[in-house]
Amino acid sequence: MATKNIEPSRWYDLIGDVYEYHGLIAPEGHSSRSGNKHSDNGWRLREKSKPYGSFKNELLETLEKRPCPKILERPGLYQLRDADRSCIYVGMSAVDIHDRMWKYGPKLSGDTDDNKGVNDTENWESYRNMRARRGYTNLKDIQVRFFFMDGATKEEIDNEETYLLGQVTMKYGFPICNGTRKYRIDPKDI
Repeated sequence: MATKNIEPSRWYDLIGDVYEYHGLIAPEGHSSRSGNKHSDNGWRLREKSKPYGSFKNELLETLEKRPCPKILERPGLYQLRDADRSCIYVGMSAVDIHDRMWKYGPKLSGDTDDNKGVNDTENWESYRNMRARRGYTNLKDIQVRFFFMDGATKEEIDNEETYLLGQVTMKYGFPICNGTRKYRIDPKDI
């Protein structure tokens, strides 16, 4: 069986190309959630161009003006980087990249206490503190690219995530927001 090359997408701005960020609190009357909180903690997927949940208005920029990647119900890998071009996270979804991606918005902004489905970690907190020390006051520099793997099994996607994580580590160092490394093979031993 021939090996299929997985081509990365171009880099997209997380806010603007993939999502719109509207803040945690929705305008009065837009949300039925406690505390008038936005759907998805305020991270509106641009691919859903029609109003949904607490997002009652049209997109800030139409899809004709600013096309977006199609990540709903698509399996594969994704890689996040910041203004310094540092790889900050490598992740995967075997079913729907959006179902995983939107949760990184609250982790980046620190709004994890307001959503049962999103847990903060020391790595994300450390990264936010590092950004603050570097003078970054918003998330507009965060970019994401995708490695779509339509038709792949969970095991195949998991294997490719491990491979991508190894490649990223060799090029940039271990991504700061990924979990703690439990094991390490010294390159001199290879």
